[in-house]
Amino acid sequence: MVEKEFNYSFAEITEANSEIAFDIYLQNRAYFWLMNDEPTHATVKKACQQLPSGFPRERKKFLLIYEGPVAVAVSDLLIGFPEKDTLMIGLLLVGPKGRGHGTRIVEEIMQRFAAAEINKVRIGVLEENLRAFRFWKQSGFVAKEKKRTAVDSKQEAVIVMEKRLNKKR
Repeated sequence: MVEKEFNYSFAEITEANSEIAFDIYLQNRAYFWLMNDEPTHATVKKACQQLPSGFPRERKKFLLIYEGPVAVAVSDLLIGFPEKDTLMIGLLLVGPKGRGHGTRIVEEIMQRFAAAEINKVRIGVLEENLRAFRFWKQSGFVAKEKKRTAVDSKQEAVIVMEKRLNKKR
């Protein structure tokens, strides 16, 4: 079997490219509206620095995702959170909508981590974000629990969803 070629490249978000990330944030105002927030440069910087208590910084990947030379998404990945075998997608903001980037990016992230020690991918979806819930459900994620959790220092109702990775043997 031939390995599927990766369509996207990933780059850490830094001070030098944070303006590109901010542009993608601006294309996702509906998400920020659900959180009673506005995307700002400070929002990007805060997301870059935010970590669960005691979680090692080197296991966090705050990324710009490119298709060719064009940045199309921002993602915040926590490798080994909340369990060692879990990849937590803390954020996935896709710039251009309706072009299939979200679905293909999720597939690619799962393919890249399938060879690692990761056995499942987890996401927390704001309960009010019905569009995102449908997207993750269509991507094969299953709702595991509803809970209130801190999202950007606010308590939010979140649906925790998971998907097991298909491991190659």
